Formats: sequence, C-alpha cells, structure tokens
Amino acid sequence: QGKVKPMIIVMPYANTGLMMSSAFGNDMMNNIIPFIESNYPVLTDRNNRAITGFSVGGGATLNIGLMNLDKFAYVCAYAPFVQTPEFRANFGNWSPDVAAYNNQLKKFSIYVGESDQYIEIVNSAITLFKEKNLNLETMFVPGGHTWMNCKLFLATTLPQLFK
Repeated sequence: QGKVKPMIIVMPYANTGLMMSSAFGNDMMNNIIPFIESNYPVLTDRNNRAITGFSVGGGATLNIGLMNLDKFAYVCAYAPFVQTPEFRANFGNWSPDVAAYNNQLKKFSIYVGESDQYIEIVNSAITLFKEKNLNLETMFVPGGHTWMNCKLFLATTLPQLFK
C-alpha cells in the first residue's frame, strides 16, 4: 500500500530496571545500534533513524533521542514514564539550543491516553518541552496505559517517518 517507507524495527527487551538508568542508553548507543549496522543493510545517518518507546521505554526514548541528535532525527515517546534519575539528570537544568533542536528534529512527539495512569507525569514532560519552545506534537486519545493505545501511536507515527 506504500503507507510507510521500508524499515527495520528493533525492539530490545529492556524492562529490567536498566531502562530507568543510563545503562540502557549506553547499551543502545554502544552495542545495539552498532550490531544492527554491522549485520543488516541499513542507512546509518540520523535522517534515517528514529527512536520510539512506550511507558518506561518512552522515557528512555526521550533520554536517548534528545541527548543524541547526531544519531536521531525522529523522537516519538508514547505515554513516557519520566520519573527516573536519568530524566532528572538530563532535563532538570536543561538549557537546549532551541533553534538547533527544532531544526534537527524532523518529528518530536509525545502521545498519551486521556485516562493513562501516568497522565500527570506525561503532562509535566509536555510542559517542560513546550516551555523550552521545542516544536512538540502531542496527541491525547481515549483510553489508558494500554497496548491498544501503543499500537495506535505506532500506527500514527510510522507513516510520518523518513519523509
């Protein structure tokens, strides 16, 4: 149907507690991405790499993606859990070069269900990024912190990538 560009989706299982620390980001940048680039026919520039994640993975998406704009042009967090030491360390006193971020990010989004159990936490992250004047797309949909919403968020995001 041609709705999405051909892509490889890598889904590491990291719900081990490591995702709440810099260990997961280090593993992503130093092991997972190099492994994929060494073993699969992928384009390796930032314009051909996106990072997304749901819940704790959404928080990791923000930490990894926004701290590595040389590697990612698309940063899409779904119901991100951001009450982690790493998020506080990265964004607590963050003073981004807003023009550079807005120029480099082809898509920066946070999507969440209206009755998500973490809606207040997600809204605090949205407020943080909007107060910094980053070009942030948000989407609020019915429902909670569910796989059904995660599928909807992914189905919404995929056709927008690599355009």
